Amino acid sequence: MVILLCPPIAFAEDAIPDAKMLSYEDYFENEHGFYLDTITKSKQYLNMSTGLFSPLVQKEANGTITRNGQEVTGIIGNSEIVFFAIDHTVYRYHVKSKRIDAVFTEPMMESFYPITSHKILWKRAESSSMAKAICTNRINGTDNQYFLYDVDLKSSRKAVNPQQLISATTKSGYTNLRYYTTNINGKAIPRTVSGFRFGDIYTDYPNVGASQCQNFGIVVFAHIWDGNFTQFYSNTSWYDQDHYGTNMSIDTMYNTISSYPAGSLIRLLNRDTSYATRHTVILTESVNGYVYVYHANMFGDNAVYITYFSKSQFNDWYKGIDYICYN
Repeated sequence: MVILLCPPIAFAEDAIPDAKMLSYEDYFENEHGFYLDTITKSKQYLNMSTGLFSPLVQKEANGTITRNGQEVTGIIGNSEIVFFAIDHTVYRYHVKSKRIDAVFTEPMMESFYPITSHKILWKRAESSSMAKAICTNRINGTDNQYFLYDVDLKSSRKAVNPQQLISATTKSGYTNLRYYTTNINGKAIPRTVSGFRFGDIYTDYPNVGASQCQNFGIVVFAHIWDGNFTQFYSNTSWYDQDHYGTNMSIDTMYNTISSYPAGSLIRLLNRDTSYATRHTVILTESVNGYVYVYHANMFGDNAVYITYFSKSQFNDWYKGIDYICYN
């Protein structure tokens, strides 16, 4: 039985509502990955409103975008959420509720781009003359200039692999479940110890023979099934040795994963191989066309998440299966 503390996705066996239909409170209860859609490509977010006869922004005759007479230096959005900047403050607008929040202010912000509903990537300018707070998905500068602002923590940290963070926004959406809990073989998932909780930064365990997401997956798999790090291959189904696991269809991938028990370790084939060819996850459940996974290093920063994808979203992120270890 899966128990969550938040109403929007309280039980996985219930129908999962479309994120676009969630109330303000339910939407921001979890973290939704930012993605591009037809609203983005057609720039229809420029025509949204905050109420009757109250446009979100206005386009002036000279092409400048303004809000309440102030210049909007950058704006991007989709059918769920819009981000824009005025006077070095980034705001987010929830489309369903038409509510606007001031997210953060940074006088030395050269540019910004949303990564999730709760995280904004921004670049620190080398000089005040370059601090224009524009919206761009182009990485131009050193990694040391890029920071990730977390709305929940109300602080920024240096961004690891900013290009990978931007690449994630070109795929389908996903949802990181901040309050999800379940129980597999008598073990609480997510684990409650430091390094394994939602949002923690995972540090590789020694003597595992793997690193990053694979290290995390092996350690969690061993914990769930009371094994050790060298035994996790005991029951393994291989899918990619003869390229059977490459470019699986949406339904084939979902049906294959659904045939394995919760707690299985899945080594996936990334569709975007610019940063890694494979990614390891622990399956917590697959139900009603959705896949729930517990994993680390989704964005190259070793952060821990429980994420759910629709089966089409999952297939947009991962093109196939390398192997699955199960108990």
